[in-house]
Amino acid sequence: MKKILPARLTKRFIVLGLFLIMIPLFVILYLGVMSSKDIVDNQTENQAIQVTKSLSNQTTNLFEYKMKLLENISVTDRLTNHASEWPRSAITDLAVNDAFFQQIYLVSQDGQILHQAPTGQEGMDNLPPKLQPILNELKWRRSSFSSTVVTKNNRPPGIFIAVPLQAEEHGEVHSGFIAQVSVDFLQKNSKQNIVGQEGRSFLLDQDGTVLIDTNDNKSMGLRLTSPVVEEGYSGRTGIRYGSVLQEKVLIAYSPVDHLPFLSVTTIPVDHVNAATKNLTFSLIMGLVVLTIAVTILLYFSVKWVIKPINALTEEANQYVQGGKWKFNLLQEKDEVKTLSKALNYMATSLKEKERYLQLILGSFPFGVITMDPLGNVTSVNDKAKELLNRKHKRLKGKSISALPVPLKEHFETCKNASSDFEGIKDEYIYRNLYGRKLVLRRFSSPLLDETGQVIGVVTTFWDITKVRQLEQHIQRSEQLAAIGQMTAGLAHEVKNPLGTIQMASDLIESEFKELENRYSFKGKDPETIKEALNDIQDETDRMNELVKSFLQFSRETKKEESIIDLTELVNEILHLLSHQMKQKKIEINTIYPEEQAFVKGDRNQITQALLNVFLNSMDAVEQQGKIEVTIEKVDQQYVLEVMDDGVGISQSKMKRIFNPFYSTKQEGTGLGLSITHDIINNHGGYMEVESETGVGTTMLIYLKAFK
Repeated sequence: MKKILPARLTKRFIVLGLFLIMIPLFVILYLGVMSSKDIVDNQTENQAIQVTKSLSNQTTNLFEYKMKLLENISVTDRLTNHASEWPRSAITDLAVNDAFFQQIYLVSQDGQILHQAPTGQEGMDNLPPKLQPILNELKWRRSSFSSTVVTKNNRPPGIFIAVPLQAEEHGEVHSGFIAQVSVDFLQKNSKQNIVGQEGRSFLLDQDGTVLIDTNDNKSMGLRLTSPVVEEGYSGRTGIRYGSVLQEKVLIAYSPVDHLPFLSVTTIPVDHVNAATKNLTFSLIMGLVVLTIAVTILLYFSVKWVIKPINALTEEANQYVQGGKWKFNLLQEKDEVKTLSKALNYMATSLKEKERYLQLILGSFPFGVITMDPLGNVTSVNDKAKELLNRKHKRLKGKSISALPVPLKEHFETCKNASSDFEGIKDEYIYRNLYGRKLVLRRFSSPLLDETGQVIGVVTTFWDITKVRQLEQHIQRSEQLAAIGQMTAGLAHEVKNPLGTIQMASDLIESEFKELENRYSFKGKDPETIKEALNDIQDETDRMNELVKSFLQFSRETKKEESIIDLTELVNEILHLLSHQMKQKKIEINTIYPEEQAFVKGDRNQITQALLNVFLNSMDAVEQQGKIEVTIEKVDQQYVLEVMDDGVGISQSKMKRIFNPFYSTKQEGTGLGLSITHDIINNHGGYMEVESETGVGTTMLIYLKAFK
């Protein structure tokens, strides 16, 4: 649409022309459609009334004629004084030759079946119980009538004609005919009384039960709940819209004279409205064609007037969207050309200033983001995209929700600040898209215009991760150097006395055993001496192990580097620990990459480091706990994640878990994680810990991938 009607002036002119021309046409169309609809609806309703009346009259005439045939047999029987077999043969011929009758019973006054046509059976059992009410009514009415019998389980109802046999007219009934009407015959006979192919006709009894349905045998026996039943049996003929058998229809109804039936004709509402829809569609299509023709005529008639303005507007739109930065001068020698020159000068000047500003922002060694008061990003330099891992995404014009949460907090603080607000400065930990944590220092302040009004917020931030790591490394190195010297000296001073104590305890134990064997010591005192000797030896062994750990911690071990498959190494360690895990019923889940995870390093040292991590996780979980091990490649490095559902570590202890001689376990030396941390750092990697008390702990080990 923009290519066809690029200028608002063109649209305005064409819309105004269309408005003046099309409004009268729309009014004419509306009046024509409404008038046509009324005419078509009236014709359809009248046709439906005529059809239902025709069905009513046809049904009345048919039943009166068939009833007259039976009455003639009755009269003949009365004239012959019941002395012949005439009634039996007559009803048999009638049942055989007339498809209207399904079967005819000759019934005595007491309900015994004297004869059944067309089978010709004599002296059968009594009349079925469902027909007994018809016989009773025949005896007290003493005249012919029609009735229906509704069966159970929604089976098709029966339609019956009852004719009395009397010694004299209107005398006592000594026997009678009860004839069952063929529903199939009535259905076929009624099919000519429908409106169109979609129309449908029914015969209903006084309760609304379907006796005849011209379209579907399955509906016969169903009861229709509709106001037309009550209105029809009150003697009225009418029409209304409603629902029949879950279909929205136009309903025409009329009572059947002298019979307990109601004639109903239905037409689907969609069929009723079809003619109106077709007419409306034809008128609308004509209007559409006329509208298109008028639009084309108006467009070409005004194009030559506003063509220069359209061209200038198109170039202005392209400039706004960043598609071009220079205007083409128009050839017209009028005010439009002057406007074109002015716009070209302004665009060139603004573009140069914008390029200069972008060069300045691009040369900054830190990220810069500006936002308007509504929280939309107005500018972002390349360094900011790099730090936020958004190099390939467009941030300009996006909402502040696309930025990390800490930057949003700064924006909320600064957007309503006064002009003398100096800004806020702090540090925060940011995890990038590759899962790596960065320490960013940020500074935010209000962005002011020349009048001192706040027009937005400017935020600068830069990466100080390496600075913080270097500070921690220096601090740790100084700490470890001092601890190492002290530990080495202390270990050597303690080791010699421990050796003497151990030799002395061994000698005492040997001498005591010899004395015990020689003199057969018995009683409580010798056992106490044995326990004391065992305690001395156990504690001496434990102190020796502790001294070995101290010496190992204080010595620099030389790395023997090789190429290691991290997945294979983890599997070996899990295999070594499998027996201990089975004892504690620990469930192990592993998720490995499809390719081999190669890293370079000292296999023994890395094995020692990973073994310490897994042992800590096993100690943390309870019986029937769970440990999940994941290896994945993230940005040229492999991340080993060991997650357990153990007791967790409090935040106050998290900061010290890598410190030497600090342990959360009573029996621990506090050197396991410290040694592990040093081994990983010496291999160019680093460790992170995430933990929540009562939930579990996750150890993250980052190692460079070997190419």
